[in-house]
Amino acid sequence: MLAVQGQDWHASRWALGRRVAGASQQSVIDALNAGKLVRSWPMRGTIHLVAATDIGWLQSLTNKRALASAPQRRKILGMSDEILDQLVGVSLDALRIAAAGGLDRNELSDAWTAAGIVWQSNWRYHLIWWLCQNGLATLGPVRDLAEPRLVLAAGWLPTARALDEDEALLELAARYPVARGPIRAKDIAWWSGLGMREVKRGLTAAVESGRLATARFADEHGEAIPGAAGEAWLAPSLLDAEITPPSEALLLAPFDEHLLGYSIREPQLIPGGIDYVVPGKNGVFAGTVIRDGQTIATWKRDPKQRERVYLFPFPGNEVSARELERDVARWSVFHDQEAREITVGAVSA
Repeated sequence: MLAVQGQDWHASRWALGRRVAGASQQSVIDALNAGKLVRSWPMRGTIHLVAATDIGWLQSLTNKRALASAPQRRKILGMSDEILDQLVGVSLDALRIAAAGGLDRNELSDAWTAAGIVWQSNWRYHLIWWLCQNGLATLGPVRDLAEPRLVLAAGWLPTARALDEDEALLELAARYPVARGPIRAKDIAWWSGLGMREVKRGLTAAVESGRLATARFADEHGEAIPGAAGEAWLAPSLLDAEITPPSEALLLAPFDEHLLGYSIREPQLIPGGIDYVVPGKNGVFAGTVIRDGQTIATWKRDPKQRERVYLFPFPGNEVSARELERDVARWSVFHDQEAREITVGAVSA
């Protein structure tokens, strides 16, 4: 996957785990505690789960764009450069003392208070992002299923792979389509936050190296598909592969790469379907149910009756509790919890 959306800590564990046979919530956490995975900001200013061996070269490739808006953001937050320097210095000192145990958000800001810095609550996220985005820290170890704790990058992350820009563009272009099937240049540009010129350099190099192949999107008659016309890139092994989407209904996490891994989502959604997946139009994606590659419903746990899962079919789509039993049971086993009762509700809006 190269990276998995990590805005929702709970959801990101399932997004990763459901793609790994036999995975459990604990195995994901074990990988974080072992320093194999980290939760950080590899690109686009968006938090992801990513292999620790990849975070360094990804950030080196994308940091210029990611950091460009930081001064304006600090201006809005009322954080001066002088205060930023103080916060960074105190944070790094506190993280050195904490060592591999790391600090959570409250412990980090307690260190600021102890140092006599007057800070605002809306500064914490920006400061943690700044430390991670600049490769000074990362979110690694986990305690009691809480969000990963902040640790110094030095000593926690493995030695960064030394890739120059051309090598990093090739690596990104070659690996992004492997788990996502045929993609367009604009997909990888959106996902990585890079410009089209950089993306095309990477795609060209990946094809020349034999790690990618090119194709064109068309229907069974060879005609262009509306909304998906144009050149595509994919792993060479997929060119002659017989690919059939799972016919069983599957439970996907909120913010899943099935939707967020691409710039255009019409192939996975009915017209207007995005309004059901992001009902508040606030960028918060609901958990989804897919069948044959198509999104057919959203789902959520009952906040009061945690043993209950609600399904909300899209208009014109039917989904029964029975056909989700297997996947909901898998979700429950993954989280080491009792199986959930499934209730089909009204259309999500």
